[in-house]
Amino acid sequence: MRGRDGFREDPAGSCPQGSGPDHDEGAGDDTGIPIPPRPQRPSLARLLPGVAASVLTLGVLGFILYRLDFAALVRALAGARYGYVVPLILTTIVFQLVGVLQWRLILSSVKWVGPMRLFAAQMVGALATGVFQLPVGAVVKAYVVARREQVSMSAVLATTLSDRLIDGFAFVGLVGVVLGGLPLPPSSAPVQAALRAAGWTSLGLYVGLALMLAGVGAFPGQGAALVERLVGRVAPAPASRIAWLYARFCQGVRLPARWRDRVLLVGCAAAKKAIIPFQVYWIARAFGLELPWTAYIFQVVFLGFLVVAAGAVGVRGTYQAGMAVVLGFYGVTKEIAVAIALIVEVVAHGTVFALGLLFLWREGITRKDLRALAAQWRRSGQGA
Repeated sequence: MRGRDGFREDPAGSCPQGSGPDHDEGAGDDTGIPIPPRPQRPSLARLLPGVAASVLTLGVLGFILYRLDFAALVRALAGARYGYVVPLILTTIVFQLVGVLQWRLILSSVKWVGPMRLFAAQMVGALATGVFQLPVGAVVKAYVVARREQVSMSAVLATTLSDRLIDGFAFVGLVGVVLGGLPLPPSSAPVQAALRAAGWTSLGLYVGLALMLAGVGAFPGQGAALVERLVGRVAPAPASRIAWLYARFCQGVRLPARWRDRVLLVGCAAAKKAIIPFQVYWIARAFGLELPWTAYIFQVVFLGFLVVAAGAVGVRGTYQAGMAVVLGFYGVTKEIAVAIALIVEVVAHGTVFALGLLFLWREGITRKDLRALAAQWRRSGQGA
């Protein structure tokens, strides 16, 4: 039986068809997501991103290993107070629950879905991202919800993109507040002027984005005409094109209908950013560190930039390297910083993966299903 957008409702929980070699590219698939023809690119163009990522990864690993005292690292790991792992696990679960509430508010424009269903989808999506090392989590999350709730998978997928947009919006605001107003590490004095300038620029961008999103909600019909009129005064030629892009962007943004829910949505995004520092805080306490509270917020901004930029090109090891740099600003040795990064990553990702495996079994999704969705993502042109 097929639901809206051609989504196949399979009570047995089988994966949507269309990922096999005989599928007609460009004709779409049973999930409702069209698969455009895969562009033919020279083999050198396909190899260059992978080669660049490998070279950069080797550079990051070289930075981590340079003058790293392995004996001191082992002693630090052996002497840590691992009782602090328990609050780290709880913090990770709370972070995911707040993320579920945030997604639920966005998804309410499509359907009001139970929190346990969304929590299951979020954990399975995180597991899929970790297993395949590809950003397929959004596709898997949408699949888990759509197959059970009888809704359009493409509509659910649009809400996951809006969810990321809200997270990015909150991060821009956090960067502005931290770099523009909070005390910076004393050892960063040579670049503090540049950091302050970046903070105020980010804060201005945040205000501009806030006004734009408010305009999208308050004037959905007049927005494109206003954009065309304003842009036309400066650059008449591309004004109509920019207005069209603005209209397309507005169509893709999924926001709650009520302003109360929109305020709650911003609160959830801010709460997620407030929870992240505690993941490092607990393990810093495990090593007996007493750092200023601004250090934990600064590391969120620093590592956020670094991990997102490195993840876009497939560079590994940036979390450990970034932790060594940012905690080094506060006098923490490289061995302790790397140990903190290793424990936080292992425990946080391990918690998410364990929950993902549990809900994978509960939802009746197989590894074959996940492979098919990953193949669909690659064939869609995003992974090409």
